[in-house]
Amino acid sequence: MDIEYTNSKVEWTYNGESVEFHIEGIEFAYTTKDYVRLEVYHKGGFEYYYLSFSGKEICKYDRNGELVIFTASREQEIKHNSIKGVTILENRIYVITDDNAIFTYDLEANHIGEIQAPAGYVYERFIDVTGLGVVCMADPTYADQYGRVDYKFEYDFDKNEWEKKSLAY
Repeated sequence: MDIEYTNSKVEWTYNGESVEFHIEGIEFAYTTKDYVRLEVYHKGGFEYYYLSFSGKEICKYDRNGELVIFTASREQEIKHNSIKGVTILENRIYVITDDNAIFTYDLEANHIGEIQAPAGYVYERFIDVTGLGVVCMADPTYADQYGRVDYKFEYDFDKNEWEKKSLAY
């Protein structure tokens, strides 16, 4: 999907229809397989917006820990200590926090649960994979022979556990 943006507008075509979203301070915009993501500079810091392909706001967050989920009837604010990243997968919003947990919410802002990091690892960021994927930093005792400690993991929802996939570069 092609996307074009300026400092105040992002636009794309979805299902043959032109879609526009207006907000001041757009620094970067891109699409993933599931949504449009905007990085917006606002009040001295960045806010990260997630939009459906039809242009509906799904959620936004800032690094200071404020998450806003735009439900069908209201904006629901949720406060965390700090947020490292957000991803959306199959109508679930996943939020990595400095608490070394991924908090899961549905699109109506209901807290569904938490996913702990693999033992001996700390969450760093989400990665784009078919399912839920992250990069984690290992405790130095888990380093390989070259001292590398960053690894990719994918979540197995059937087993409710992380599967270590490879080193992250």
